[in-house]
Amino acid sequence: MTEDEQLLENTFFSEELSVSENHQIFDTDYFEKPEIYLPISPYSLALLEKVKSAFKNAGWEGTGDLGIMYVKPFTVNLPPDKVSHDKTGSFIWHVKEADNGKSFIGTYPKSLKSVAERSETISVD
Repeated sequence: MTEDEQLLENTFFSEELSVSENHQIFDTDYFEKPEIYLPISPYSLALLEKVKSAFKNAGWEGTGDLGIMYVKPFTVNLPPDKVSHDKTGSFIWHVKEADNGKSFIGTYPKSLKSVAERSETISVD
């Protein structure tokens, strides 16, 4: 397994994608083409098929383009003893159907929760 494939394994295949339908997503400029983060390989193509399958199981008709957003592991406003050296972020997937404007969001709940917990602002007295 290459280094890139190991990163994909740790990032995308270690947790099931949770997909929900949403009608309120109008600004999709923050979502990039998956190729930005995923080098083209048989492994990344398998991942894209897994993501598409999860979206279709949630009701996606298969129209529109998949997008992805990277959620950085923020460490802003943390005192030095609370800063996490874990550089693992998370990803959010999105697709907006071309024919009816219905959006679907896919997240990795455990990794997003971990990022959120590490990025909470801690007040220093």
